Amino acid sequence: MPTWEAGTQIRLKNDPGAIGICTGRTKERAGSLYVQVTFPVLGTTYQSAKELELLTESSTDPDDWIAQGRFGRVPDLRRHLTHIQLAGRLANLIYSMETTHTDFYAHQYKPVLAFLESPANGLLITDEVGLGKTIEAGLIWTELRARYEARRLLVICPAMLRDKWQRELAQRFGVEADIMGAEEVRKALQRPRADWPDGRAIIASLQGLRPPREWQKLIEETPNASHNLALAALLVDRAEQEPLVDLLVIDEAHYLRNSESLTAKLGHLLRGVAEHIVLLTATPINIHDIDLFNLLNLVDPDNFQYRELFGQVLDANEPLVKARQLALDRTASAVDIADLLRTAQTHSLLRHNCQLAQLIEHLPTVDLTDTTARSQLADRIERANLFNNVITRTRKRDVTAFRVTRRARVRKAPMHPAEAEFYQTVTATIRAYACTCNINEGFLLAAPQRQVSSCMAAAVRAWRRRAGLADELLYEDFGYEPDEESQSPLIEALIRQVLPTVDLRVLEQCDSKYAILREVLTEYFRDDPQEKIVVFSYFRETLAYLAERLQQDGFSHQILVGGMAENKQDVIERFHDNPDIRILLSSEVASEGVDLQFCRMLVNYDLPWNPMRVEQRIGRLDRLGQLADSILILNLCYADTIDERILVRLYERLNLFERALGSMEAIIGEHIQSLARDLLSKQLTPEEEEHRIEQTAIALDNQRRLREDLEQQASSLIAHGGYILEQVQAIHEFSRRITDQDLLIFVRDYLDRHAPGYELRQPGLDPLELDLRLPPGLATRFDEYLRQQKLHSQTRLATGELIRCRFINKVAGKRGAGPEMISQFHPLPRFISQDLNRRQDVFPPVIAARLAVKHLKAQLPPGRYAFAISRWSFAGIRTEEELQARAVSVEGADLLNTDRSLDVINAIRLNGEDWLEAPTACTPAQLQPAVDHCLETLRQDFEAARDRKNSENLDRIAFQRQSLEKHRDRKLAAFQEALQRHETAGRKGLAQATRVNILNLQNKVEIKLAQFAEKERLNSSQFEVCVGVVQVD
Repeated sequence: MPTWEAGTQIRLKNDPGAIGICTGRTKERAGSLYVQVTFPVLGTTYQSAKELELLTESSTDPDDWIAQGRFGRVPDLRRHLTHIQLAGRLANLIYSMETTHTDFYAHQYKPVLAFLESPANGLLITDEVGLGKTIEAGLIWTELRARYEARRLLVICPAMLRDKWQRELAQRFGVEADIMGAEEVRKALQRPRADWPDGRAIIASLQGLRPPREWQKLIEETPNASHNLALAALLVDRAEQEPLVDLLVIDEAHYLRNSESLTAKLGHLLRGVAEHIVLLTATPINIHDIDLFNLLNLVDPDNFQYRELFGQVLDANEPLVKARQLALDRTASAVDIADLLRTAQTHSLLRHNCQLAQLIEHLPTVDLTDTTARSQLADRIERANLFNNVITRTRKRDVTAFRVTRRARVRKAPMHPAEAEFYQTVTATIRAYACTCNINEGFLLAAPQRQVSSCMAAAVRAWRRRAGLADELLYEDFGYEPDEESQSPLIEALIRQVLPTVDLRVLEQCDSKYAILREVLTEYFRDDPQEKIVVFSYFRETLAYLAERLQQDGFSHQILVGGMAENKQDVIERFHDNPDIRILLSSEVASEGVDLQFCRMLVNYDLPWNPMRVEQRIGRLDRLGQLADSILILNLCYADTIDERILVRLYERLNLFERALGSMEAIIGEHIQSLARDLLSKQLTPEEEEHRIEQTAIALDNQRRLREDLEQQASSLIAHGGYILEQVQAIHEFSRRITDQDLLIFVRDYLDRHAPGYELRQPGLDPLELDLRLPPGLATRFDEYLRQQKLHSQTRLATGELIRCRFINKVAGKRGAGPEMISQFHPLPRFISQDLNRRQDVFPPVIAARLAVKHLKAQLPPGRYAFAISRWSFAGIRTEEELQARAVSVEGADLLNTDRSLDVINAIRLNGEDWLEAPTACTPAQLQPAVDHCLETLRQDFEAARDRKNSENLDRIAFQRQSLEKHRDRKLAAFQEALQRHETAGRKGLAQATRVNILNLQNKVEIKLAQFAEKERLNSSQFEVCVGVVQVD
């Protein structure tokens, strides 16, 4: 007969997760005994004794279970681990992996992990073109949603990329985004956080949000004079308050590298209201370049505030980078590594670094004969790097999946006499005009010359219509953009002096370049009838002419130019999907932000004089997702022309078509402008032209070599993340993630135990597609949860109706007519996880499983293995958790390392079967010592991890305390300056508002400093998840 003494733990028989404590009071009601019980959530209430059981009657002590030969089942392990994973705090789990509609590339998760570790809540991603920076930003957002239930995403990009971002977010990450202008953004940011739709994003252009000139003065006088000014006023006003945005992404961030530009000012205004920031740019890293410092100043304005201190960070990092390199060098000794670490420790920025001190202390205990130990040592050294988790870069040559070969061919079109006469007449007229009018601007002279080199017939058509060129990218070749009218006098001169002598029909009939294109297309489609080709040209008139000629010759095609009413992605999708459309005729403007990796041949119908433009064209095909081993690049030009000489002397020397230039826009623009001026304003012979082009080629080649050397230096001074990539690969290979089946088992088990009367049935052959109806009581509680979280639009399950659902752990976009997709982001698993926490649900402490060896990633001898799983928690300046495991052979006592142990646990979770014979096959005397061995080893692992985490925590707090104090001093100086300005001008209201801002800032900083002091002590805990035994066959 149970005794209901005060303090006795009990639980409800029909709800084992509801655990309470007896108060010691009982009473009878109609002959039945009732016991007063206090529950953590439900409070104190009387319950019938018939509905209660003593907790000791069903012990959760694993030793008792082992002694009694009791074992839980594999689904118990699976739902327990899923429950822990859904909490969203595990450091050794990547929640965005395999949950988005993207292919897996390990390098794309390096920024995700670096971002999560970033002390500044920001990251500069500088991957080369084509490696998927947009996807990396989307993965970071997905990770934030899973871990912190982030809601508010703001993407800022060039106007031409807005549609691409909107499409990518929806299709790949299940995020609906609105494209907005300044006024719409201002109104959206003023909405309370709770009213922001879950996961909804805003996309806006850099140009559309920029503040007006003298915006700081205008805010004080007429803050609502324009939409852009009103937005700037809001951003200034809310800078020291709760963040308005959870994540700010700025694409093509190199537009912000000039700190004095209005675009850069916009970046800093938005940074002030963003909790996290990610900058994306393909610009190579040059550690001696002010541009890099300016971007880091935006990511982390407090620690990269002064340009002169930037050099100190580089100096402090240098011995750390060398030590890391030695750690990976099998011939290097511990003494050599320790000497470099001690050298680093002498620098003022690292003198009090706890991680560095711990590394030096423990270095003699590291087994440098073990490759894994060396890799882990390199990672720990990397963590002390002052650039660590602030900037990351991946180059194409570093990505094993990126091995596309570029094959270039050149076809020179011998000019027909009529073409040669026309070309020479135009060239002579341009040079004479330049000499007569004393014009030196390269772009003025090059524009018509380039039109003739592109397509003579099309040039004549354009000049007859007096079509302008200002909407093209031609001027970017020369570093600046002129007015359209500035070219008119030269065009008029050509119209007067050249056109009267030209017979357009003859130029069309004897078009030697088009004849080569037609020949190439015919041959290519004969050999590869299913392939598609992209033809690039600078000029609309050339594309219109080609469209007309191709149509006449029976080649189906699609035109893509800037300013089309139709969305350019719709054009691309039609080109991709329609097998009858074989050729895409694309201008430069339209190709920005377009992915064409489903093609493997491009034709440069004309060649920009700026090699960067050619690289951008090739980059449309040469990018991740290109399945061909090689891409073919066909370059067409007229023979015996300036273009041919540029092709031979400039492009071939730079090996441009086979090798990417990187990003050298500014340098190349200066050289090309000078080259164009000399070629077209001076009376040069062909030999002199070749010599002048050769000079430019040599200069650009030298500049490229210098840039590559600087980037190599930078790569050596910035964390590589090699160990991170190994961990990412392991997480992917071992499927350490929440699977579709995990979600189904998790939901079904909860409904079985806590939702009597539910319906869940399989209507067809797909085991993951089910009809689900929640019982009224659960539906009511779920509806309340949805209302509190503003999530009603994401599910229909709270209606109590029978809903067709599909369990698939992928982000879902806008809900359509099909099944409701249930993933880890769906409200139902979130609600269940929260409810299980409330109930303090109990899981079996011992598991028995059987596993086929084929399901293990690493080889393991067949036999019986004991295992133990622990949940580690660390709470300091950051809160994080880890699931760790150890396994050991029951017969031989061979202990598996952490990675192999986690592999065993994960294989059991995914493919294990219940081992019903375990109670008789494995005696307590055999199992208990092996389990104890695992638990003791886990305890030692935990203590080592706690020491490392404590050092990291102390360094983080020191770093952030220093950052906060710098931030306070910087803002106070700005506020004091503004206060003095307002008082001098007699603006009493603004002066008082500034005083309030100063007081708020000081109070906020004092509170934050007090929090730092409180979190200097790392709180850590280790809890046993479960133990068990597995028979590996």
